[in-house]
Amino acid sequence: MVKWQDCMPDGTLSNLGRDLSIRDQGLGLVLADGSEWLFVGEDTSALAIIYKLGMILQLESLMGLSCKISIGTPKKKDCKPSAEESLLLYDTFVQMMKIIHRDVLARDGLFLHGALAERNGFGVILAGPSGVGKTTASVRLPSPWRPLSDDMTLVVRDAQGRYWGHPWPTWSFFRESNNSGRMWDVSYAVPLKGLFFLAQAREDRAERIGAGWATGMLLETARQASGPLDDGSRNEDLTTMNLQLFNNSCKMAKSMKSFILNVSLNGQFWKDMDLALNSPI
Repeated sequence: MVKWQDCMPDGTLSNLGRDLSIRDQGLGLVLADGSEWLFVGEDTSALAIIYKLGMILQLESLMGLSCKISIGTPKKKDCKPSAEESLLLYDTFVQMMKIIHRDVLARDGLFLHGALAERNGFGVILAGPSGVGKTTASVRLPSPWRPLSDDMTLVVRDAQGRYWGHPWPTWSFFRESNNSGRMWDVSYAVPLKGLFFLAQAREDRAERIGAGWATGMLLETARQASGPLDDGSRNEDLTTMNLQLFNNSCKMAKSMKSFILNVSLNGQFWKDMDLALNSPI
């Protein structure tokens, strides 16, 4: 059971449940757009879930943040007695993400099916459907490139209109029975410099694409990423979300260089990325 209490000064999340009993301290997340989230537990079992998620997401103990998400332990009648910890973590993370995703969309951000990589203080997204090679491409990147996530990225837009990428866990991680060891520093963010939509090819090549083409591809990656967040949503909510996804994809595509990145099995595709990013055109 996941609920939220709105404490946002601008009222962005204002009509969502206020009758919550929430502790003052929990694990906090501050995004590059200035939004703040505090995850707190309603009982001992819920605290265990929070701190397990906190280890995976590398969250720190904070207090006094603007918006609180309250997590409670599901009643026995709401779940199977034999429910595994991984399933409980997955369900809790999905519910948390539904809340965060709604606010990110309202602030012109996107949740994308794409890997995030950093070089010299700037980030790029390697986007594409499952199986195209996002994880493989991330692993192959040499220094000074640094892969931050290999499948999902949370993109936010700050007050100055700049886009930032936060590394994010993949949905499948929480469904794995043996999911210990992996962590994502979701509080860390890098300013984004380019979008690369991956394609398997015999030769490496980066091809610049226009905003219209990039909008369609961004929209598709955003829909892929947000799939689990659609479950249980009302039709009117889905319509609103799809409109926000389209509008936000348009804004992002117009403000950032976008490319089709053809990646071969043994080539040095990152050199084509460097050339594309530094090209004046």
